[in-house]
Amino acid sequence: MAVGEDRARRGARPSSLSVCSGILRLPGKQTADLLDIAGRRVTDLQPGLNDIRRVAPGVYFVRGPETEDGRPKVETRKVVIQR
Repeated sequence: MAVGEDRARRGARPSSLSVCSGILRLPGKQTADLLDIAGRRVTDLQPGLNDIRRVAPGVYFVRGPETEDGRPKVETRKVVIQR
Protein backbone atom coordinates (compact mmCIF):
# COMPACT_ATOMS: atom_id res chain seq x y z
CA MET A 1 0.00 0.00 0.00
CA ALA A 2 1.32 3.42 -0.85
CA VAL A 3 -0.25 6.66 0.25
CA GLY A 4 0.36 10.05 -1.20
CA GLU A 5 -0.94 13.49 -1.88
CA ASP A 6 -2.35 14.28 -5.29
CA ARG A 7 0.86 14.39 -7.38
CA ALA A 8 -0.45 17.16 -9.64
CA ARG A 9 0.42 19.68 -6.94
CA ARG A 10 3.55 18.18 -5.35
CA GLY A 11 6.75 16.44 -6.40
CA ALA A 12 7.50 12.79 -5.73
CA ARG A 13 8.10 11.75 -2.12
CA PRO A 14 9.56 8.54 -0.67
CA SER A 15 6.91 5.83 -0.30
CA SER A 16 7.55 5.36 3.44
CA LEU A 17 6.54 8.94 4.31
CA SER A 18 3.90 11.20 2.83
CA VAL A 19 3.50 14.90 3.50
CA CYS A 20 -0.03 16.08 2.73
CA SER A 21 -1.96 19.29 3.09
CA GLY A 22 -5.42 18.73 1.66
CA ILE A 23 -6.06 15.63 -0.43
CA LEU A 24 -4.74 12.17 0.43
CA ARG A 25 -4.75 9.56 -2.36
CA LEU A 26 -5.23 5.95 -1.38
CA PRO A 27 -4.36 3.64 -4.28
CA GLY A 28 -5.86 0.21 -4.77
CA LYS A 29 -9.35 -1.06 -4.07
CA GLN A 30 -9.35 -1.50 -0.30
CA THR A 31 -10.20 0.93 2.47
CA ALA A 32 -7.78 1.92 5.25
CA ASP A 33 -7.83 3.70 8.60
CA LEU A 34 -6.12 7.00 9.42
CA LEU A 35 -4.80 6.71 12.99
CA ASP A 36 -3.44 9.40 15.29
CA ILE A 37 -0.17 9.05 17.20
CA ALA A 38 -1.96 7.20 20.03
CA GLY A 39 -3.44 4.64 17.61
CA ARG A 40 -6.99 6.01 17.70
CA ARG A 41 -8.93 5.99 14.43
CA VAL A 42 -9.38 9.52 13.08
CA THR A 43 -11.18 8.67 9.84
CA ASP A 44 -11.77 5.92 7.32
CA LEU A 45 -9.97 6.31 3.99
CA GLN A 46 -11.59 5.17 0.76
CA PRO A 47 -9.74 4.17 -2.41
CA GLY A 48 -8.99 7.25 -4.51
CA LEU A 49 -8.92 10.84 -3.27
CA ASN A 50 -9.76 11.63 0.38
CA ASP A 51 -10.36 15.15 1.67
CA ILE A 52 -8.29 15.52 4.87
CA ARG A 53 -8.52 19.31 5.26
CA ARG A 54 -10.62 18.90 8.42
CA VAL A 55 -7.91 16.81 10.11
CA ALA A 56 -5.59 18.79 12.41
CA PRO A 57 -1.93 19.09 11.35
CA GLY A 58 0.33 16.42 12.83
CA VAL A 59 1.74 12.94 12.43
CA TYR A 60 -0.68 10.15 11.52
CA PHE A 61 -0.49 6.55 10.36
CA VAL A 62 -2.41 4.76 7.62
CA ARG A 63 -3.19 1.13 8.38
CA GLY A 64 -4.67 -1.21 5.80
CA PRO A 65 -7.68 -3.47 6.27
CA GLU A 66 -7.72 -6.70 8.23
CA THR A 67 -6.57 -9.96 6.69
CA GLU A 68 -9.05 -12.74 5.94
CA ASP A 69 -8.55 -14.29 9.39
CA GLY A 70 -9.36 -11.00 11.19
CA ARG A 71 -5.84 -9.89 12.07
CA PRO A 72 -4.79 -6.33 11.14
CA LYS A 73 -2.31 -6.03 8.31
CA VAL A 74 1.21 -5.26 9.42
CA GLU A 75 1.82 -2.65 6.74
CA THR A 76 1.53 0.86 8.15
CA ARG A 77 2.57 4.15 6.56
CA LYS A 78 3.44 7.43 8.23
CA VAL A 79 1.63 10.56 7.00
CA VAL A 80 2.48 14.12 8.04
CA ILE A 81 -0.42 16.53 7.58
CA GLN A 82 0.57 20.17 7.30
CA ARG A 83 -1.16 23.43 6.41
